[in-house]
Amino acid sequence: MPSISCPFSPRSFPGFFSCEKTSLYANREKIWKVFFFSVLGAALGASLGLCFFSSAAVALATAAIGGVAAVIVSIGRRMFSVENRALSFPLDVISQKRQDLLRPLQAVHKFLDRNVLSVNQACDLHSFHKEVALVTDKTSTDAKVAKLWQSFLDKSQGRRVFYPDGSIQRVDFSLERRRQYHQLQTKVEVLTPACPSWREQLEEIASLESECFTLLGVLSADALDRALRETGALCLVVKDVNTDKILGFLWGHSERKPTSSKTKGAWGFCICGLGRKAAAAKLGIGEKLMKEFCQRLVYDRREVFLHVRQSNLPAIALYEKFGFVKEEILPFYYSAFPKENGYLMRWHKDKYVSEASVL
Repeated sequence: MPSISCPFSPRSFPGFFSCEKTSLYANREKIWKVFFFSVLGAALGASLGLCFFSSAAVALATAAIGGVAAVIVSIGRRMFSVENRALSFPLDVISQKRQDLLRPLQAVHKFLDRNVLSVNQACDLHSFHKEVALVTDKTSTDAKVAKLWQSFLDKSQGRRVFYPDGSIQRVDFSLERRRQYHQLQTKVEVLTPACPSWREQLEEIASLESECFTLLGVLSADALDRALRETGALCLVVKDVNTDKILGFLWGHSERKPTSSKTKGAWGFCICGLGRKAAAAKLGIGEKLMKEFCQRLVYDRREVFLHVRQSNLPAIALYEKFGFVKEEILPFYYSAFPKENGYLMRWHKDKYVSEASVL
């Protein structure tokens, strides 16, 4: 595909004048928006013409003027948007050069192509970064495409994302440049009160929890400190080898299962938190944490269980891979953001041992 050099490139007219069938921006939704505004403008113009001049000719003229004005405004709104100018050119060129990346590029554009970024659930931000990481991995071998992709990431860095509970996170692409050059390495560690900088690391976990969950499910560093000092508690972290920053965590302690006809409030080990930094997608952090956890507790006599949202399919798939089984549905276990049923999942250790032996 030759480079775009004409003055009327997608950079000048983002979205509406990309005529390639595979173009990221040529979609019916935007065309219908222009059509809607043109009809609305024409209707307002006609009504004003009839109201003030009572003439059919004047009404037709004002309808035409109103329709054209509405089209100009709707297109101009996108042309002069700072975010859209930053997004349009790099993504459109990449999508034309790499047809195989059209789907993830569309997902990235759909998320960022808004004046106000918001998510319905905290995990939506993680899903977005998974698509970003996919594009980074697949463009790292092409220097020109990788440069375009990095310029797009730099322009989008730091935008605010509003969570449903009112909290605010930031879009963070700081790891993507290192991912491009395959410089991201991780390690798993056990975190205990005897570890150096114990308090600082608890603060990091609390910050990551606020990124992974809504405020109702987040513990402060003080609460984590108390929970992890209990007998039998366990906390695992995945760290960036170069910076020693925590990218993911898993922690739990002894707890009663939710009282129901099946469990009757029995004691066991509950995985209370498992999450990772949204930007640290596609590094296998969840699998590394679960593998280390299972190896440490496989011969523990305590029954192991956890709770998960019914809609969190990636997490459910991860737990099932390591031998967890859905035991029952907990009606409206999650009371807000959004209100939803949860699954109580129990670890079948014998299933994990048999599958691990095969692997």
